[in-house]
Amino acid sequence: MVMRIHASLHADQAMPIRSALQATALMASPLLTSLVTAWVNDGTANTILSAIRRESAARQAIAREVLPKGSFAAHPEGLHLWVTLPSRWDRRDFVANLQQQSGLVVVATDAFAVVTSRLPEAVRVSLGAASTRDRLHGALEAVAAALKREAVPPFAGVV
Repeated sequence: MVMRIHASLHADQAMPIRSALQATALMASPLLTSLVTAWVNDGTANTILSAIRRESAARQAIAREVLPKGSFAAHPEGLHLWVTLPSRWDRRDFVANLQQQSGLVVVATDAFAVVTSRLPEAVRVSLGAASTRDRLHGALEAVAAALKREAVPPFAGVV
């Protein structure tokens, strides 16, 4: 990779920046590369991947159990799911209401869009954020309850 240093920087000012960039972006860390290569060769990487897939599938099963049927889309081993909101909810109001009522943070579709016109009224829920399956179950119950609540008008909590 060729870098051009801005002309107004003196060479002695540019060198530390160039050195820092080269140290962090030139190549993958040899130590990590060696570790991952060993894991691939001895089967550890597959063991880790299998464990992650099992945990993700178990968390997806919890989501299917707790959330209303047909309310979300997800890969069966995915760490996230997309919850489609009922027509009474605006995605930004839902995010704000859920955080205010339960302290949970979900992300509206806006954060993942390049073009923001005609975005679906949906939110992304991370199934991996909860430290345990029990905590995930409780968090998804809060999402399910929010989906059933009547929409709160914007700024209703501001007095």
